[in-house]
Amino acid sequence: MNPADNNLQSNYKTVLAIDDDPDFLIVLKSILKKIIPNAEFIEYVSTKMGRPDESFDWLKYDLILLDYDLGNDEKGLDWLRHYKRSEDFPTTIMLTAHGDEEIAVQAIRFGAHDYINKCKLSVDRITQALTNAIDRKIEQTQLATTLTLQTTLFNKISFYRKLRDKLNTKDKETDNHSFIIQINIDDYEKLHKKYGLLTIDELVSHMAQNIAECIAGKDFDVNITITGDSVIACLLTEHSDANGGEQVAKTICKLNKSYSFSYKDVVLKSSISIGVVSISGTEQNPDKLLGTVDQACQQASKEPGDSFFLYEEPSKKPKGVKKKVKKQVGVEQSASNKLNLADVMKQNRLQPYYQPFMALSEGAGTFAADYYQLKFNIIDLNGKSISQDALDQSELEPGSLALLDRGMLRYGLGQLAAQKKKKKEHECGLFLRISNESFASNILYAWMTKLIVKTKTSSIASKLVFEITPSEFLANEKVIDSFINKMRRTWGIAFALCDITNPSMLEFCMKKTGFEFVKILATTVKSDAIPDITSKARELGALTVLENINNGNQLNDAIAAEVDYGQGDFIQPPQDQLVMRTDDIEI
Repeated sequence: MNPADNNLQSNYKTVLAIDDDPDFLIVLKSILKKIIPNAEFIEYVSTKMGRPDESFDWLKYDLILLDYDLGNDEKGLDWLRHYKRSEDFPTTIMLTAHGDEEIAVQAIRFGAHDYINKCKLSVDRITQALTNAIDRKIEQTQLATTLTLQTTLFNKISFYRKLRDKLNTKDKETDNHSFIIQINIDDYEKLHKKYGLLTIDELVSHMAQNIAECIAGKDFDVNITITGDSVIACLLTEHSDANGGEQVAKTICKLNKSYSFSYKDVVLKSSISIGVVSISGTEQNPDKLLGTVDQACQQASKEPGDSFFLYEEPSKKPKGVKKKVKKQVGVEQSASNKLNLADVMKQNRLQPYYQPFMALSEGAGTFAADYYQLKFNIIDLNGKSISQDALDQSELEPGSLALLDRGMLRYGLGQLAAQKKKKKEHECGLFLRISNESFASNILYAWMTKLIVKTKTSSIASKLVFEITPSEFLANEKVIDSFINKMRRTWGIAFALCDITNPSMLEFCMKKTGFEFVKILATTVKSDAIPDITSKARELGALTVLENINNGNQLNDAIAAEVDYGQGDFIQPPQDQLVMRTDDIEI
């Protein structure tokens, strides 16, 4: 037995084969025995044994061979989607007598490792599938390790939550000490202007990764996050040394002296300024504490080269720089207590996420992109997550939503540029909701033109889709119509008319201005209205999206109405990343 055979045998000791045809299971067993002769082979005839109950122990198997058509109106895809609830679920290969590429795509999306047409079943094809599954599982294990480290080191929610928790404890009653450290890249503006946004983002990410690798795993706990374009924050807890913050700052300075980042044959180098604040005995407000460490950073930046400043209480003598630091009030609170999104963005407390679209019709191939809804949560100072939709019930400072639009657009364009740079097989497109403030201000077009030039993402035709509600459109028809024409003419940006509830409203808006997409909310529209809206959209030349699909009935409604795209947790839950960023620790 060669090493490859040994590898298959050691990975697949117990096999569960599920099919509605007992004769086919006999054939399948004979093929498997030629590949993994020592494996235990368990047959499951679906028409006789029915759907497994919730206590069925899937995890005791190493490999599942699952038929697509299980008889009695049962589908293997439904079983896979229902029972695969964790990454520990066994390697699954979907088998089908159909040569349907769409079934193959859905099988992979729902967690199958491969898809084999029964007509092409052979020893070689199954061997290839089993080998590929092992390789994929190794990659997933490495990715899981990466994401675990990312969660503990780079996750913003975790960072703010741990900061809040630490401020609520009393280190002074123990022998442990905690510090917050902020690292600023001194030459950020100069490097950004010369090399562009994506290059500098990678520089910041690589620097954060190097710092993490340098200080993680010591005899204290570490949380690291990138809190701004040029700012890295570290939270050190459970440190046994009262001078631990100073020691870590010196270590980071020493690391930066020997560190350089190469990108496209260009070596990027910058000095850093570090602020250090001991948490014990300081302000109990996270915002004020972050303001204090930022002030310490600014003091350090007055010194040439890599430098750090240790902030201490005003009654004590500060180290590092002779001049005392006055305690800074972190984020200014509005006198009216309105939510200030400018402060949220400055502190990088936006957590973007992506809701994937699933193509349900042939018409979805009109645009050669895999679409995602780009949304965000706001992380409050207690580490809690506030949804984007909740802003509708919040009192905001004037201009906040327009500022937020620009922040999300900047982020989205960066993601599209990263996709283009990595030359992915399938291009990605992003749907973004744009506020009325942006349409009314006339600033967005000029700002976006400048940003596209900077990020070199001019090829964004149909990859960026702006969403507009009928009420917004009708309230500012002339302004929005002009905006749509400029954006479409200059950059090929597409537009979606969202929250449509009836075909008459759709037709009224579409006859004034054309839209490439029409979005329907499954949770607010009657199911019998969906076919009428879809038919009218198709007649007017638009693709349809049914969003917030939360159950099988709503998905069936979408398919029956020939909706082009489906979106919702039932189809595929939101994901934290569109592409793997370099601010993850690579193993």
